[in-house]
Amino acid sequence: MRVGGRRHVGRLACDLGSEHVCTFEQFVAARSAAAVSGDVDRVHYNSPDHGEMTAGWEEPLVVAGQEVNLGPYPRFDNPWLRLEFGECVPTGFFSR
Repeated sequence: MRVGGRRHVGRLACDLGSEHVCTFEQFVAARSAAAVSGDVDRVHYNSPDHGEMTAGWEEPLVVAGQEVNLGPYPRFDNPWLRLEFGECVPTGFFSR
């Protein structure tokens, strides 16, 4: 999105937790203090549990210095939906 000639980028980090690890309040406090930064091509997240995480359109996902294999394998593969690696249009029950 461009506003006033400048490009604005939203950054979002999705981090899941478990009540077996910490309380909800502790989880929220840790994530609220974690830094998320980036630009249109790359994002950086300092995960309270996993350390530094980076990813980009042309860069791999790297967690704590280790590259994470993201495929190729189906993004979704269940009785209701199948989405192949690199595809944008799913097949299955919800694609009808």
